[in-house]
Amino acid sequence: MAGSTWRPLALVGVAALVFAGAAYAANGKSFTDPSGDASNSPDLTAVAISSDDAGIVTVKLTVPNRSTLASNEGVAIGLDTDQNPDTGSVFYGAEWELDLEGPSATVYQATPAGDYTRVPAPASYTAGFSGGVATFTFKASDFGITSGVNLHALGFDANWLDAAPDIRSVNYQLAAGTSQPALQPDHRAPIDQAFKSTGTHGKVAGLGYLAMDGRGETADRFVISKGKKVLKRINLQLADTSPFLPYVVRWNVPKKVKGKLRFCVTSTDRAGNQSNTSCAALTIK
Repeated sequence: MAGSTWRPLALVGVAALVFAGAAYAANGKSFTDPSGDASNSPDLTAVAISSDDAGIVTVKLTVPNRSTLASNEGVAIGLDTDQNPDTGSVFYGAEWELDLEGPSATVYQATPAGDYTRVPAPASYTAGFSGGVATFTFKASDFGITSGVNLHALGFDANWLDAAPDIRSVNYQLAAGTSQPALQPDHRAPIDQAFKSTGTHGKVAGLGYLAMDGRGETADRFVISKGKKVLKRINLQLADTSPFLPYVVRWNVPKKVKGKLRFCVTSTDRAGNQSNTSCAALTIK
């Protein structure tokens, strides 16, 4: 990623725990992701996380449809180091994103606005790709990991992305048998972004938008207007929503409607927190 961005990128987290006054304890965890759900983009099928007694964490992403990564494609891992999706970035609460784009390994940190900005990588961080497997290695303490981490992963190129898991994150604890912290009440609102869209009168138009919520669940409301006149209201029920993927709401455009319109989207999460209202131009031909 170049600079601070809302780009629908995804990540895999990995981490470890260390207890004050106690040594690290080795532990491992893995999970799978469906194959064939990435179009022609890098297709993640498995994620494996492990750590050793020195607190070195290793994350391996299996990408069977790639032997190497081109310069315009990559994989990434995200670390929600406080195990709280309501803090950090809007990407499931990750405080850090570790990228491998082609041969370039980079690190991004969450900003107070909920997006990311690039920061220098610690000396312990390495990432590489060989034989259809991406390997990320780093020291847990270099990313402020003190108990455990929520993690998610992504393979991506300019056309598509594949998240693992498909929605939300997986919790990892360095010490086997340790429970993750209980979630506190959610007081963080989603963030919406509407995209300029087009359509044809008398046909179905797709209105593009992002609904970014740390817990990955929103109900979305749309208002379509021409000037001051409201032409249509559309309400979508509460459902899973990935912060990495653009969505499309469909509108059956009346035959007599043409010209420059506008649509606005507002989302509400399960706790009742309401997002910003984001609007974009809608041109009907």
